[in-house]
Amino acid sequence: LLLYSSFYSSFFALLIVPLDRKERLITMFRFALARASRGATSSVALATSTRSLHTSFAQFSLKSVLEKEIAIEAEEGVAPILPAQVRGFDLTYTSGNPIVTLTSSPSPSETVSVRFNINDCEFPDSAMFEENDETDLMSPQPVFSVSVTNNDKGKSLFFNCMMESGEFIVSTMGVKDSSVAFDDELDQAYLANFDQLDENLQTETMNFLAEKGIGQEFLEEFEGVVADTEYNEYLTFLKSAKDMLD
Repeated sequence: LLLYSSFYSSFFALLIVPLDRKERLITMFRFALARASRGATSSVALATSTRSLHTSFAQFSLKSVLEKEIAIEAEEGVAPILPAQVRGFDLTYTSGNPIVTLTSSPSPSETVSVRFNINDCEFPDSAMFEENDETDLMSPQPVFSVSVTNNDKGKSLFFNCMMESGEFIVSTMGVKDSSVAFDDELDQAYLANFDQLDENLQTETMNFLAEKGIGQEFLEEFEGVVADTEYNEYLTFLKSAKDMLD
């Protein structure tokens, strides 16, 4: 603005100079004004171009790092193939979806389901793998739910569980209508704190779960399924992020 105001001040000053000089100054003024306009336009274009270049470079750099990670994983790791069944439970998993379910039907009137979200599970970091040889410390710590449904009555006993250092832990349990979705349990069913239940009730509950297939052998394989799912999801994440930047 200062530049343009200066030019206009000079223009009005031309009114008091001789005609031939006035014409030369007018011509000079016009050229100067044109240069100023081109300079302003060039500055805007340069700034826009710089921002565009900066964005493209950042995107290129991120994509390059993702490609390196994908190459490293392809060289050092093997994408696991999840089993169709785990100890009699049918496994349902879709790559790109963090929720996995395992279902069995001991009888036509009963359904047992195990559900976990990979985002709720904890995994040891690389330093722990390097510093510890103990299998329990290197195992994933899945958080999952178990429901045992009486199809004739439309009722489910459900249990919120976790694995910690290889130990199977039930944190809460309750009863709900089988139509109540997992995400609505907290609002539509009472949750009993498992630690505060009578010891005999705790013992018989664990025996009940083992009888329904949630025993030691299942849980050991279940930990492997959780670890394999997490690795599959990590590989999918790398590829999806890289493809988005292509």
